[in-house]
Amino acid sequence: AVFNIYADSACEQLLKTVECVDGSAVVYVSDMFSETWTYLTDLDGDGNLNTVTVYVREASNDGKHILDESVRSVVIEASDMRGDIGGTQETFVNATRTLTVSKLDATGGVEVKGATLKLYSATKEGVITSDFYESWVSGSDGVDSEGKLLPHVVYGISEGYYVLQESDVPNGYLGASDILFYVSDAATQSVTMEDERPYGYVNIQKNDPDGAKIEGVRFLISRRDTGDSFEIETMEDGSAVSPHLPINELVDGRITPIIYDIEEIYVPAGYVLDDAKHEVVFEYAGSSENLIRYDLNVVNEFQ
Repeated sequence: AVFNIYADSACEQLLKTVECVDGSAVVYVSDMFSETWTYLTDLDGDGNLNTVTVYVREASNDGKHILDESVRSVVIEASDMRGDIGGTQETFVNATRTLTVSKLDATGGVEVKGATLKLYSATKEGVITSDFYESWVSGSDGVDSEGKLLPHVVYGISEGYYVLQESDVPNGYLGASDILFYVSDAATQSVTMEDERPYGYVNIQKNDPDGAKIEGVRFLISRRDTGDSFEIETMEDGSAVSPHLPINELVDGRITPIIYDIEEIYVPAGYVLDDAKHEVVFEYAGSSENLIRYDLNVVNEFQ
């Protein structure tokens, strides 16, 4: 850290600039004034030397800490021919600038486990200017008192532009886009990156043994863990398509697949009802596939 010492409280008359080494600096009275005692020997009516007050302010630091902008007044006794400022010690405490990075599930709003994140210094246009500033795996910073995963905290980050990048996407999620953001001179800041989950849909095709399409066949699709269900019906081309369905859920910070059951509940006259229960588990297709299709082809025998 660099400090300026001034002769006035407005900090306009600079006396000396000093730099701390290993967190401290010693300043001698005689080093601050070209004619030390000419400056100090303002005799009062008794012929005694008067004291002098100087003012100290932090000018800059390593950029990873918050600048202490307070002005400290320090009294120098005229009798202190050599020694530090007035024989006293002034302590400046700089708060460490921190950045809290949350990696959230976009659906549940909770921390995601297993994403590899990298933080890079960048230009304001988003051009990465260095090797990664810091790298970590989300969900590895412990839990709070309620057992919830904690976000990652970057300590001692400098002011400037940064890019947050997800280099390894957890199973069951879609990869997030890079985030460009600015770290200001505030003490605490935060940035959030969300991972979306893909959805799926069921495409059913109904044919008779001769390959003809069967219209009007109804199916019941049920979510096994909750019992929620809905019906779909084949159209003229023999197909029935479900709405988009969630294919997984977040349990203890990790993705668990959702299982669906499909049952045929009605078939037009002249055909035999298929009484099989079909289990559907959508296969995660990678971090770039946001909609996954499940095909089910069922043949109805003639009566």
